[in-house]
Amino acid sequence: MWTDRAGSLSRPTETNMVWLDLAGAGVTVEMLNDLGMRKGILLAGPRIVLQPSDR
Repeated sequence: MWTDRAGSLSRPTETNMVWLDLAGAGVTVEMLNDLGMRKGILLAGPRIVLQPSDR
């Protein structure tokens, strides 16, 4: 979703972890964390760890 919206990654992604290039998107860690809280997602900086869903 991030790259589909013109965001870039600060490192190549080959695992379930992604590092977002927040500065390149003009987004601060605080802005991302606030958005996550409003959507019910706990974030802590530019790294996001995804877990597979059993559904």
